[in-house]
Amino acid sequence: MITKDTLIIGKSATIEAELFVGKVIIYGDVVGNIHAAESIDIHAPAKVRGNIDTPSLNIEHGVIYEGTCKMENIENVVLAKFSKNAGKTSPSPLSTGINPEKKKEEIRA
Repeated sequence: MITKDTLIIGKSATIEAELFVGKVIIYGDVVGNIHAAESIDIHAPAKVRGNIDTPSLNIEHGVIYEGTCKMENIENVVLAKFSKNAGKTSPSPLSTGINPEKKKEEIRA
């Protein structure tokens, strides 16, 4: 999934994807790498399994996180991904679990 905006993953959501985002706020389960140009906030009872690239990371007590974290030069990686995919269509909202009607691409299962 690719967006320059904020992605919110609700408590009952499960996402299996590589994410390229501006910011992400996670309460649910994520399996896959996360690349955030601005920040990643992970709140209990979230479970994240994958590598993280971001300049700012907040992990709340009670979160399960398995992966590695890199916190430098991520903005260039994310911007390159946005540029590479400019003009391409995104996956169907149904295949990503994203409700296009929700503001800030909030996901709730």
